[in-house]
Amino acid sequence: MNPGGDGPPQPQGAKVEPSVSKLGEMNQSAAENASAEVKGVLPCEKKSWFAIRVVDAKDTVVEGLTLKLNVTDLGDNDRITSKGVDPIRIEGLAPGGKGEVKFIDCGEVVWEAIGDIT
Repeated sequence: MNPGGDGPPQPQGAKVEPSVSKLGEMNQSAAENASAEVKGVLPCEKKSWFAIRVVDAKDTVVEGLTLKLNVTDLGDNDRITSKGVDPIRIEGLAPGGKGEVKFIDCGEVVWEAIGDIT
């Protein structure tokens, strides 16, 4: 409670006198400096990514496979596996998208996929 009765107590050194005439200006300042949080959630400014690696039973990268992918924001996209570019990573995607391996082209060699995608 403010003993003077002129509104709430102000911090020491405050230079703004509380008044109804300054309310609009104060609301505008508050809106400009407020957090972008909406109902406790901040909008995501970061971009997302999609990555995949193909390894054999000995955890060695399998080279030379052409992965036929479908990735949100890019559509159909081909990537080739190699030790030099492991894992295959596509960056700069909008959050919430999906990545799908449609087909793996490995020439005349047949590979059996076992295990989980992690």
